[in-house]
Amino acid sequence: MKISKIVVASLFIVTVVFCGLAFAQQKPAAGAAPRQEYLGVMDIQLKPGMSLEWENYLKKDLLPAMKKSGMNQITTMKTNELGIDDYYTMFWPMAGLAELDGPNPLEKALGPDGLVVLLSNVQRCVAGSRNYIHRILPNHGIAPKPGYVYKMAVVATAIVAPGRTEEFENNAKAMLGVFAKTNAKAVHMTNVGLGGNPNEYRTLVAFDSFTDLQNFLPAYWKAMSEAKLSPATGIVLHMNMQAWEDVPELSIE
Repeated sequence: MKISKIVVASLFIVTVVFCGLAFAQQKPAAGAAPRQEYLGVMDIQLKPGMSLEWENYLKKDLLPAMKKSGMNQITTMKTNELGIDDYYTMFWPMAGLAELDGPNPLEKALGPDGLVVLLSNVQRCVAGSRNYIHRILPNHGIAPKPGYVYKMAVVATAIVAPGRTEEFENNAKAMLGVFAKTNAKAVHMTNVGLGGNPNEYRTLVAFDSFTDLQNFLPAYWKAMSEAKLSPATGIVLHMNMQAWEDVPELSIE
């Protein structure tokens, strides 16, 4: 199934791809090398005032069309109070770039006329979007407890200085000991690939609520002071943080 093709066609104006970040990781067989896993990711900026229409259209028309064309898993999140207004992200598991080859499954499911109607409605709501790949870093995360349901998260986006990605990943792995001493429900980390900046990393920290986040902060800073980690001066060029909420009614679980 060409999952990426489905989303590209559905959202029409895609220009280029963290929960497994909430997707569950499959364990390799004993003695086998870990299999690298990827996410297809789409960031979507809506036109002002179009969020209600977009969500209604996504639930009633777009997601059913995706299901009809064979898509069986996609997660949708949107900014939660703190971040860019009317901004959504959708992500789905990818097996590889071969998914981008072949005919458009949506056109096969809906027919040419049905696809034109679908895309025209999407174009009315969406101001811009970006489609790209994330490489999952399974050794840089903390899995949630079995059965945990994702509610909200803070996603930190870091732009790393050229030539210093290895240092950044080593520091990020050392940070897991800090997160383990807090009330964070899960931690997931990815590295942006084709379609974006390869020096960009995203770290998702899951919480149940903003109260949960507020209680996290003193524990985090206490654990940081006790950890005595190596200075990371000059490694990160830019950092951005946004709050997100999971939207299960706009997802295919």
